[in-house]
Amino acid sequence: MKRKYTYITLGVVVFTGIIFLFNRESTQNFHKKEIQTDDLLSFKKTDVKNLKLFVLNDFKGDPDKISDNDFIMISEKSTSEIIKNTMASLDWKKFNIVQLKNENNDIYVGGSLERGFHSGYRNGDFTISKKNPLTSIEEMTKILLAFFKGENTWVDGYKDK
Repeated sequence: MKRKYTYITLGVVVFTGIIFLFNRESTQNFHKKEIQTDDLLSFKKTDVKNLKLFVLNDFKGDPDKISDNDFIMISEKSTSEIIKNTMASLDWKKFNIVQLKNENNDIYVGGSLERGFHSGYRNGDFTISKKNPLTSIEEMTKILLAFFKGENTWVDGYKDK
């Protein structure tokens, strides 16, 4: 009889623990800041002041473990020419990432000819990646230049259609 109550007690404790974990996770998700991709359209020219250009060149590690320390600053004051020249000068047979960044935002493009190309945007805790893979170095360059110029055309590939 004692054993029966032990199993019942153990079952109740496990069941209570599972309910607690699910409630905690749903509460945490409730408090997360939700931003719709359409909110990216509120991006303004003033958000792109003081953009610095960074490059991670020929990265061979795990892409999930990339940190800001892996990047090299190319320019403290980016220009369209510096962005174009940087994109053209990289060996895209190797894995590279190019990032435009200031204290509020950053946008990055990267990849390699073998792995494919990608892009992402961050603003504080909000991060979004382009849904479809990029197809060319020119497309990545256009995204960086549009972001640099404060044009909202870079947002198009990130929105739900």
